[in-house]
Amino acid sequence: MSLETTSVGDANVTNATTANAPRVVQLPTRSPARRFSVAVNSAALRRQMRERGLTGAELARRARVSAATVSHALNGRRIHPAKFRAIAAELHKVEPVPGTDGLVDHDQDDGPRPGDG
Repeated sequence: MSLETTSVGDANVTNATTANAPRVVQLPTRSPARRFSVAVNSAALRRQMRERGLTGAELARRARVSAATVSHALNGRRIHPAKFRAIAAELHKVEPVPGTDGLVDHDQDDGPRPGDG
């Protein structure tokens, strides 16, 4: 028996030359992290945390996720959907600090400012 591989779209199909051999289809693979993960808007998350007076460690403790998960979200890395939901639910539970509406600059780019040391 010999095998012959042909491309069909994004998949590679391996055909055996014998009549009773099964046809094998190899589908393109995706990394497991991208399959079940959520891209978080890190600037919006940072703004929500600032308005509620939460640090990354405090949000992680309240949401029952690791501090690394919150850090990943703040740095633009993808996180698991269940962890995203836990973080979002906890942010919803915590009321914004009174008076922050006028104090928080919503147009700020969240980057370092001149004079910050």
